[in-house]
Amino acid sequence: TVCVHDPVGDTGAQLGIMSAWQQTALAESDFRPKLVVYTNADIALEDFKAGRCQAAWLPGGLKGSVLPALDTLEAFGAVPTREHARVILQVLSSTAKGADSYRSNDKYDLMGVTFAGPAYLMFNKRVADGALPARLRELSLVTVNDQQAQFAEAMGATAVPANREVAATKFNNGSVDAMFATLDMLEMLELRKGLEPVGAIYAVPLFESVYGLIVDKDSFSQEQKDWSREFFFGVVDPQIVKRVVEEQEVLKGLPAIQLSSGELDVLEDQLQQLRLSIRDRELYIEATLTLMRKVRCKIDASREECINPFE
Repeated sequence: TVCVHDPVGDTGAQLGIMSAWQQTALAESDFRPKLVVYTNADIALEDFKAGRCQAAWLPGGLKGSVLPALDTLEAFGAVPTREHARVILQVLSSTAKGADSYRSNDKYDLMGVTFAGPAYLMFNKRVADGALPARLRELSLVTVNDQQAQFAEAMGATAVPANREVAATKFNNGSVDAMFATLDMLEMLELRKGLEPVGAIYAVPLFESVYGLIVDKDSFSQEQKDWSREFFFGVVDPQIVKRVVEEQEVLKGLPAIQLSSGELDVLEDQLQQLRLSIRDRELYIEATLTLMRKVRCKIDASREECINPFE
């Protein structure tokens, strides 16, 4: 049995991904997974931890997470582009034994993972000019996990904790000033209501949202795990890339806060310091942060962090 989180339910995109995985497993592999859909990610996680399912399709960054490797993939500023995402996914889907250090711990394994789309900071009111802390100072940011709360603290905003199901409502009714969201949430959660009439999107994505298939380490064979990881890398990710490209066209038509090159440099430094702070609180794991830094340096060796690495 697989616990599947889909915020929409039976007609949502996440269940669609897992239904395709299920059908292909029946056709190509030697197991017959049963899917049970949950609209609440926290309940899906708790049922998985209680042994009611042997695997769970979950977003990163949940409270009480059992696999920090998945949460670390959502590290702020760590995956700048889809090119970076693709290389990271290639490593995470590898059959090489060394890849386990990036995707497993003593009890759980990552049997597949997707970068579900870049997450942006959205505002429902006019904000000050300047660097991100200047824009966020004295504003309230709805946060769905400890990592986002750390972001709020670092940027001088007030964190307003809420579960994922309530966050959009708080944003749309104006009880908070800002929230993180992927572009597919604009329609799914009707976030345009919150953006109108004077809100805007911070035009640089601040992290990549992830979904991962977490499994009990001994519940599946190595062959099943290898097949599953390759399915997500070879079949699912190209479909997500296509959707993300289409969403970027939607972004062009939305009110956006653009950044100068100088502001981008400042932001990059701020996000690196934030990653290190969250790592030191043991919410991110060192090995996966190092993997992402190596990928950034592989794509652009001139980056300062490649000469003087901290991650």
